[in-house]
Amino acid sequence: MSATGRAGKNQQSGNKAAKLQVGQVVEVEIAAMAHGGHGVARHDGWVIFVRYAIPGERVKAQITSTGSTFCRGDAIEILVESPDRVKPPCKHAKAKGCGGCDFQFISPVAQRKFKSGIIKEQFARLAKMDIDVEVQALIIDGVQDGLGYRTRISMHVGRDGEVGFLGARSHELYTIDDCLIAAPALNLPEVTKQRWASQDRVEVLTSSTGDRSVVLEKNEIVRVAEGPMLQNEVVEVNGEKFEYQVSVDSFWQGNKKAPEVFIARVLSELEPKAGDIALDLYGGVGLFAKPLAARGCTVQLIETGASAIKDAKVNFANTGSVSIHQGDVAKYLPRLNKVDLIVLDPPRAGAGNDVVVQMAKLAPRAICYVSCDPASLARDTAYLADVGYKLRSIAAFDAFPMTAHVECIATYIPVIS
Repeated sequence: MSATGRAGKNQQSGNKAAKLQVGQVVEVEIAAMAHGGHGVARHDGWVIFVRYAIPGERVKAQITSTGSTFCRGDAIEILVESPDRVKPPCKHAKAKGCGGCDFQFISPVAQRKFKSGIIKEQFARLAKMDIDVEVQALIIDGVQDGLGYRTRISMHVGRDGEVGFLGARSHELYTIDDCLIAAPALNLPEVTKQRWASQDRVEVLTSSTGDRSVVLEKNEIVRVAEGPMLQNEVVEVNGEKFEYQVSVDSFWQGNKKAPEVFIARVLSELEPKAGDIALDLYGGVGLFAKPLAARGCTVQLIETGASAIKDAKVNFANTGSVSIHQGDVAKYLPRLNKVDLIVLDPPRAGAGNDVVVQMAKLAPRAICYVSCDPASLARDTAYLADVGYKLRSIAAFDAFPMTAHVECIATYIPVIS
């Protein structure tokens, strides 16, 4: 190829310079915060996702991995500092340190601001919608903003029985003595000082009623080393109490405040009435089914997890208006006829188009979607629009401070009711 031809080809590809190398250090300006908690920068035509950096900063970034269209790196020196930068409260939050937290170096108020921006960007990109939503703090009495909120902590075990978390984008274990986002009731130092040889993971859980369990996992087999296998949760919403049995291997919200806030939001949005037929999809142990039943709804709960199903059957043993079904949501929905209300709390991957289409066929007057990933929520919002359901409202909650994760609750109604 001639020199002219090569030049033309380079122009067509955006004049991208030679590929950056792992270990190379480049000076970049951080333009935005990406989904996942990395700062976005550009250098000689390459997009670089920079960990430990804040929009508006100029940093020296060391390349940690390269791809065909982008690179990843760590900020190793801050040249121009953002006013949102703070000293990390945790000594383990550093480059080549613990990979559990993304945002320890950002003030809690600014964390929520950036999460709002991430939600906005995902909806613009995937749902072609312009939305603005404020991420609300979940305030827990007696602890600093952003700390002490997690009621469940799962740790990896090293070859010598030591425990800790994996480093960022790494399979290497970083040992810890404590974790500042763990609820004080977990008493984590009591666990980390011990050696747990021949185990894969150690999980510590505490409940709203004071139960505390230390759980061991080996080859996906779970056993309790300390405390009860079955924990009891009590959630109080506007003076009304809801009680649940939750096994240590069943899903429960990891933020102490989340169950109360999420139930209140779902009830407010769905406005259930006595006699309504409601679906609780991906229903777990029945977090939302219980308050819906208390409002006089007939509820069908669908869940895949065997442990959660066992708990749900106990939780609704004396509630004739709730039926429990174990199985795949997409396969179960075609069996149903019209319903009035749907609440769903799917895994991070979201519900997907098949489930959305089946939900729309049931013609509910309202759908309340609890999501832990704004990208899958935005994608499913587009799917819902395709089947005649519009976004009526969206709220966002900082259920995972110090991390890039955020919880949203979106409500959809028929375009033509």
